[in-house]
Amino acid sequence: MKAFFFRHHGKWQVFGIVTSVLVIMLLSCQTVSTPTAVIPPTAKTIPTAFVPGDCDPSAQPIEMNTSYNNHITGGPYPETCPMYCLWTPKGSQLEIGLSDFSINLDIYVDQNLSVADYSDFGQWYSHNASETGSEVVTIDNPDGRFYIQVCAYSSNLSDETDFTLYNNFTP
Repeated sequence: MKAFFFRHHGKWQVFGIVTSVLVIMLLSCQTVSTPTAVIPPTAKTIPTAFVPGDCDPSAQPIEMNTSYNNHITGGPYPETCPMYCLWTPKGSQLEIGLSDFSINLDIYVDQNLSVADYSDFGQWYSHNASETGSEVVTIDNPDGRFYIQVCAYSSNLSDETDFTLYNNFTP
């Protein structure tokens, strides 16, 4: 009978004993474990990112929750009225507004391009008596595409102003 030793962490350990018939292995220095799979907790549904749809080529696409500085002049309708396009997912509220202008501006918001089609949200919003300030359109439960048209109330080409177009979407 012979014993085999090895050094582990500074101590001599018995590795095995050999007899004339049988080899006995003693592994006293370390326990070997079988790897087990780590199963993550049940995954939560992650909403997919919102992807806006197409806009009419006559409308400038704008993003949700942004503001844009613009310039407008008076003139014939609708040639001098810029058109914007905003897409939203289903939400609780959408606010679209104009601010920081010095002549009377009007804002029109509709889900269709036709100004004459009032079957959804389409309507003109406020003719600001003071001709300066702000105009706001609030839509409850928005979902989909919205066209926004901004027009100077005056047809006089010498009337012009800078303005800010903004929108705030609440999911």
